[in-house]
Amino acid sequence: MVGPQFKNIVIDCRMYKASGIGRYLQNLLPSIIEKTEYSISLLGNPNELDDYIRYPTVQVIPFADKIYSISEQWHYRKVIPPCDLFWSPHFNVPLLPIRAAKRLVTIHDAYHLAFKNQLSRKERLYADVVYRAAMSRSDKIITVSNFSKNELTKHTRFKHPEKIDVIHNGINQISVSTPIIIARQTIPYLLYVGNVKPHKNLKSALLGFADYVQRIQLTPAPLKFMIVGKKEGFLNGDTEIAGIINDNIYLKDRVQFTGYVSDEQLAQLYIHAKVFVFPSLYEGFGFPPLESMSYGTPVICSNAACMPEICGNAVLYIDPLNAQSISDAIHRLMSEPDQYDTLVTKGYHQIKQFSWRASISSHINTIEQLLNT
Repeated sequence: MVGPQFKNIVIDCRMYKASGIGRYLQNLLPSIIEKTEYSISLLGNPNELDDYIRYPTVQVIPFADKIYSISEQWHYRKVIPPCDLFWSPHFNVPLLPIRAAKRLVTIHDAYHLAFKNQLSRKERLYADVVYRAAMSRSDKIITVSNFSKNELTKHTRFKHPEKIDVIHNGINQISVSTPIIIARQTIPYLLYVGNVKPHKNLKSALLGFADYVQRIQLTPAPLKFMIVGKKEGFLNGDTEIAGIINDNIYLKDRVQFTGYVSDEQLAQLYIHAKVFVFPSLYEGFGFPPLESMSYGTPVICSNAACMPEICGNAVLYIDPLNAQSISDAIHRLMSEPDQYDTLVTKGYHQIKQFSWRASISSHINTIEQLLNT
């Protein structure tokens, strides 16, 4: 370990393998470790973080408590060593005092506050208490879009917006080296990447697709709707979605679930899709549309939340609650080659605004400001 003259940072890395926050950490940590001289302690699963043990400035402290749990809050005090800065990459910050001179938190969105009517009473209480604590007890807050900054200040009535740094995420284009059979189909497909949570709005995308198929009388269908994920994971918890697919003659034989896919398989799915559909009602940042652009696939996107900020003029916007709007957008892209090619070109330009290099630099600047004030 480095000597005591170096600042010490502790980072909660229990979500290192999670899909969104995990990707955030995986892209930031290596460069923060390599570009700074801080002594860094990572809290989490040693097996997941073993790549970092090779760094002389890094130690891994086992911490397995479940996020959002009472045990998590109790054990924070025991597991966090004395440090100059404690950084939580999610809003589940310690509520009890910890041995940290400064606190930094990254809050990616205000979903749990904006959609609190979809939570249980216990979940609503937890979200309200912990979000407010994350905002009020942190010396600095990072969020990933101006939309999220505005949402956080609105829902928590936070009076110090100057403490919030907006740092956009970056986009990685995954290298594709091995042919993936799942993506090499003779039947073209539209692609959806997401989950079945209500704010993801899969229902509207399916109804819009069904309307499009009916409109142009595709029988049998030369076009499918591909959903990335396991069918059981989508349908077990949402009987409405299951009913929509099974009861609609224009969907029953055209909706296909991929099952689990690797990063490289996902890249292939993006590459070979005709159009990517992103009807989400609420996002703090929204990786999938930018990922699709990076692979040259045009995007039909909700005009809600952060999406206009992140996607600019590089997508075809739709009213996410209007299936006809989605149907019209599909028809436009499938029938107008010039519009299709224009969006592909605009997409390549749009993703240039989001690099991990710039995001890493901004994160390091925020950390350094905290440690030097």
